[in-house]
Amino acid sequence: MSMRAPLLVAVTAALAAATVAQAKIPPCPGGRYLVVGGPLLESTDAPPIDVVEMSGRMVSIASGCDLAKGRVHGTKAGTRLRVRFKSCQGVIGKALVKGLITDGCHTLDASFAIRRLHVTKPFVATLSSCGDGVWDPDGGEECDGTLGPCGALCNACSCTGVTTTTTSTTASPTTTAAGGTSTTSTSTSSMPVFTTTSTTTTTLATKADLVPIGWSSPSSAPARAGIAVDFTVKNQGVATAVAPWWEYVLWSTDTNFGGDTAIFGYQRNSNLAAGAQYSAPTQTVQVPNVAAGTYFFFFQTDGANAVPEDNDANNVIGPIQITVSNADLTPTALTPPASATAGAVVTISYSIKNQAGAVAYGPWNDQLVLSSDMTHGNADDIAMLTAQESVAGANATYTRNQLVVIPNVAPGAYYVFLETDQGNQLYESNEGNNLRGPVAITIN
Repeated sequence: MSMRAPLLVAVTAALAAATVAQAKIPPCPGGRYLVVGGPLLESTDAPPIDVVEMSGRMVSIASGCDLAKGRVHGTKAGTRLRVRFKSCQGVIGKALVKGLITDGCHTLDASFAIRRLHVTKPFVATLSSCGDGVWDPDGGEECDGTLGPCGALCNACSCTGVTTTTTSTTASPTTTAAGGTSTTSTSTSSMPVFTTTSTTTTTLATKADLVPIGWSSPSSAPARAGIAVDFTVKNQGVATAVAPWWEYVLWSTDTNFGGDTAIFGYQRNSNLAAGAQYSAPTQTVQVPNVAAGTYFFFFQTDGANAVPEDNDANNVIGPIQITVSNADLTPTALTPPASATAGAVVTISYSIKNQAGAVAYGPWNDQLVLSSDMTHGNADDIAMLTAQESVAGANATYTRNQLVVIPNVAPGAYYVFLETDQGNQLYESNEGNNLRGPVAITIN
């Protein structure tokens, strides 16, 4: 057999690996996830609100499981978490937490299992953040809503503030009678006695405040394209923003922020002083594999609320519109040999054109099929070759000369079909022109 077939396999594997690397989804950076309901471990000194605390791959449980290293990786469905605790308070044997972090890194849906006791406890935990209605003093909150020592004076989860009260009183005018005696006038024209009280509450900013102040990206791109984006973030607060934290690029089908998909994450690993700003190096963000149309970006700084801020409501910039276009692959030539022997290696040539103005970004598969009849897609079809492709330029044609093993079939008349984008891995402007054939071949 020719050396070209192993070479094709090696090139295909390399392209697939490169695509996977490009599409890697960053995991959630972590935080304090407050368990809904009671503590995971029952004990007399368990905290009133249990906390699953995650920092990178290190995880602990406040009610009794010390810090342990887990497995954390990002997927399209969310961040998957699996951590085994060698020892937990009051537990004989190991404990296991396994779950999925979704909702923009805000919700942990998981289970806590003690295998030796055959106990599994499902639970839900939400990321602690200012304004969630849960006072989390260990997480740095002085208050939340009306909870905490300052009650209704809580502002942005801080009790820091100045309250001043000014009171002014004006009494009725007086008259002086003969003999120098001062008396109060009872005239109806006199000013009545009144008291005016004014109260002003001023909250002093004491924290960082990250704000996106710049964004640049193309206004149009093909599906799956890697596009260059630039962004700038400023700390307009009065305290240093302490790293690390994550910047997220979110993908939306509408102009409303919320419920969107994070398609890119950039971790800031350096502190940002009060009043300073930074511009990240140009980043490459992959456009999702979607149908042609109008979509929107949102950029969110400190997307997991890792930095204590005076204002978390100004962390998002957007919507930023982008128009997505699709390719259109169609076979234009298919040339098998007129005859061949079963089990023999033959060369089959074919050409495929991307007849759209948008580049086709893979991967996708081109497939050669042998059929005993002139119908493609029924039970008698035999796949002879599936070749993976990675890119086809706009209005460009590629030609392949493939080495193919003829299946061991009974002698007779057969037909060859070529299908590009087999399995519809790409969104295309026309999905109905992906097939070429039948082309007759005689098997000896």
